[in-house]
Amino acid sequence: MLGAIIGDIAGSFREFTGKEKYPNLPLIPSKNELPKRNKRIGITDDSLLSIATASVLLGNSHEIPDFISGYHKYGNIYFDPIGGFGAGFRYWLQNDDGDLRAYHSCGNGSAMRISPVGHYAKTENDVLTLAFNSACATHNHPEGIKGAQATALAIFLARAGKNWEQIKHDLHANWLGYEPIEQFDHFDAVCPETMRLAWHVLDTTDNFHDAVFKAVTIPLADSDTLGAIVGSIAEPLYGIPKELKHTALDMITDTHLKEIVMKFINDYVPDTYATVDER
Repeated sequence: MLGAIIGDIAGSFREFTGKEKYPNLPLIPSKNELPKRNKRIGITDDSLLSIATASVLLGNSHEIPDFISGYHKYGNIYFDPIGGFGAGFRYWLQNDDGDLRAYHSCGNGSAMRISPVGHYAKTENDVLTLAFNSACATHNHPEGIKGAQATALAIFLARAGKNWEQIKHDLHANWLGYEPIEQFDHFDAVCPETMRLAWHVLDTTDNFHDAVFKAVTIPLADSDTLGAIVGSIAEPLYGIPKELKHTALDMITDTHLKEIVMKFINDYVPDTYATVDER
């Protein structure tokens, strides 16, 4: 989960910059290194809803966790994150009459928030079921569901020690594979297109830092979300450099959110792949 948060932070100030993704800056620069016109850096809706997923799982006492209430609760408490929420999700948050129906979205929001499931689940079937239910809270389009399941299962398989080629093989066997593409000539936040970019990044990198850096600096890409998805998979594949881990935790300034992150990490993320030696 921390990998998703790091990718999100690294993309937060790059999100609305078109082709200019500041490849000359560090993965997570200090505020005095940021361009003058863009001083916003920190967790966005991607991290916030990932933490909401973790909170739901930590408090789960039911066969089917209540992702709907969790996303609605956290989205309304933290209603103005960096970058804001997507239009469909904002409208969904405004519904307070108890009828919180999903809105058939195929956006990449289902995959950006799913990483805790890949750490929490005990079996492949658990992964697919939990990812299905998480996605269907809002993103009940087949492609929204597929993106969430593919991301969560990739994390789960990496935790089990499989390398990226083995993971891709298993995902294809479950009809959850994607054909990679290097970049697009337009901005696109739909799930299948974002996942194709993520697959390209993971195909062409071999460590956490380079994977996330490549993800957040692809021209025209949805930087924070692509960074979150790639970071979430790269975490169990490669481990996170200690320096990045501490930097990211320091940038979660809300005490309640940080408590959830720390508890989830302590309960479900073993140190064997949560950190590696500093680069």
